[in-house]
Amino acid sequence: MQVEEINPAWLKRGENNVSFQPTLLEDGLGYSLRDVRLVSVPRGLEPVSTETNKASDGGGGSPLSDGDLGTGLGGPGIHTASLALPADRQPAFLSFYLDKPAGGTLTLTADGGKSRRRGQVRVDLDGRRAGWQAVPIAGVLPAAPAMRLRVQGDRERAAMISEARVVSFPRLSSPADLAVSYPLHGECQDHNTYVRGFVPGFARGKRQLFVDGQLRPTQIDADGSFDANVPEPATVKRQPWSIRLDVDTEGGGHTTRTVPIDTCVDPPQGRVIGVSPPVVDEGAPYGAVVSPHKESTLAFADAKIEIPAGAVETDVRVTMRALDSGQSHPIQAEMDNVLGTGGALRFGPHGLKFKRPVRVTLPVDPDRLPASARASAAAAMGPAASCS
Repeated sequence: MQVEEINPAWLKRGENNVSFQPTLLEDGLGYSLRDVRLVSVPRGLEPVSTETNKASDGGGGSPLSDGDLGTGLGGPGIHTASLALPADRQPAFLSFYLDKPAGGTLTLTADGGKSRRRGQVRVDLDGRRAGWQAVPIAGVLPAAPAMRLRVQGDRERAAMISEARVVSFPRLSSPADLAVSYPLHGECQDHNTYVRGFVPGFARGKRQLFVDGQLRPTQIDADGSFDANVPEPATVKRQPWSIRLDVDTEGGGHTTRTVPIDTCVDPPQGRVIGVSPPVVDEGAPYGAVVSPHKESTLAFADAKIEIPAGAVETDVRVTMRALDSGQSHPIQAEMDNVLGTGGALRFGPHGLKFKRPVRVTLPVDPDRLPASARASAAAAMGPAASCS
């Protein structure tokens, strides 16, 4: 299973096409794909705390979050309320309940944020039906501790908002930031690192990509995506290093990002006297270089592997990949998979032999254990099992 981060701005409402093309490094046989899916950031609904300057509920709790459609904010004149937002959340939608068709306006502004860009969303209530309404505010209003809601009815048909919510999602990178979709964990292959990513948002005009201060004039596309192959510097052999990316835009815009790269390891040697080298799990979602001179601990998908110093002969990249039940081999009828996910975990590279014992800790679902083993396992190991 491969995961590729994409720019949300590339998607349009309705049908979208995704093209997969072989590279010049393909073996001539190509590849096949299945189970392609679009994964989006889940949007959560948070409770609202409000402070009104005209208490419509007689001094009790907030009329916009009490679950009672008979109370609310509105009537003749102007009424305001503060809708709180959790930290590190980006406003996406304003959802409110209109008790009946009415005239007037609803205005939403950022309240108390550090950003100088306050923004404002104005909703004309005239012509809207009674019931729940949803208004998109993503990209219009900046993240802030609260949103100020202002309701003003007209002289003939006063507006009444019974309930209000701000639907938000986790705050993503700033539109000015660089998004790096690869490498995932500092991968370096054959002393080269392939870097790809994009500039989020809808930036227009000429853009220039610099890699470690060197201009790459042809490696940033019109949609903001870029890629570059960066060789390992001669001065950092056998050491972690980093790549600096800079993008300049028309009008003087500039953004930068530093990408950490792990120690580059030599590619596996060929078959020697009937012994095959370890097989690298290309594209594994997690990996780290393990050195023979120090102990290492790798953790991924609630699993952990502890490798002592001296367990490997040379620097080697150890990988971890979670597999679902359909990707793992069937087990025998008298056995049961006790992992909490019901799947499996693949460690790489395949065929690597350790010179010293290592400890592997896997997440175990106690309910999957035999009754006779549950008590002893819980007392000895808690929610995980270890093996050497």
